Amino acid sequence: MKSFAALLGRWCLAYLFLNAGIYQILHFQDVQVLMAAHGIPLTEFTLGVSIFFQILGAVCLIFGIWVRFGTVLLMLFLVPATWYFHSDITNPEHSAQFMKNLAILGGLLHILVYGSGVLALGRDKSSK
Repeated sequence: MKSFAALLGRWCLAYLFLNAGIYQILHFQDVQVLMAAHGIPLTEFTLGVSIFFQILGAVCLIFGIWVRFGTVLLMLFLVPATWYFHSDITNPEHSAQFMKNLAILGGLLHILVYGSGVLALGRDKSSK
């Protein structure tokens, strides 16, 4: 049961980032405008890196290959995205998004510390 729960947890987190990455590809210019409005520099480059991190990180989680590497990529995306888009926690909408991202970060930290679990193609030695 633990093995299946670890797999399902990875897939749930991966779906969130994969879906966001695909959305950003399909709406590249709209997302660039939103990023510029939030003061993010070099939007074309930054968005390209963001998409790359989200999709590669999600694929790593889905298949259980290089899971810790993929987790770090997703964290490198999530932390600045949270800072730029949801740091105004006095706004109830931003506060809810900030808390959601904090929970996602907790899930990613769990994977980073404990690994992929046994149902993974590239299971590392410390995964149980």
